[in-house]
Amino acid sequence: MPLLLRYMDLSVTSIRKMNKGYTFIELLVSMGILMVLFALTTINISPLPSNTLQSTNLDILLADIRSQQTLSMSSDSPYGIHLESGSYTLFKGGSFVQGLISNTIINLDSGITLSNITFPGGVIVFSAGSGDVTGYAAGQDGFTLGSSVTNKSSVIKINKYGATY
Repeated sequence: MPLLLRYMDLSVTSIRKMNKGYTFIELLVSMGILMVLFALTTINISPLPSNTLQSTNLDILLADIRSQQTLSMSSDSPYGIHLESGSYTLFKGGSFVQGLISNTIINLDSGITLSNITFPGGVIVFSAGSGDVTGYAAGQDGFTLGSSVTNKSSVIKINKYGATY
């Protein structure tokens, strides 16, 4: 009898040793889950830098437009912005004169362009004191900021009071 108990004790010990660790199937399943999670996060994160670049350029452009309007409202001189396809120029005065030292040229990041500029001459001028858009005409009040990387674009319109929408 003691030999039988000793044999049973050995078999229980060997079974306990086999239960330690992970099976090959468990390892494959966990590696598969990790690979799927990695693939999903990589796919979702990849367009972020180019979208962020476009929205950053748009935010800066809109801030500059508001800044020019604020300057014209707080002074007795009109301020404006001249839009081109790859850049825009901030200027002081009732009309845009290229090459003035007081002009500030802002170049857009590569892949970002302005198009469909419907303002006459690509110029937006804000009236001194009020900040209204001088010479406003419905239908001639917008432009498109687009990205060649993401093929997405944002249409920006400015009403006669200088508000963007």
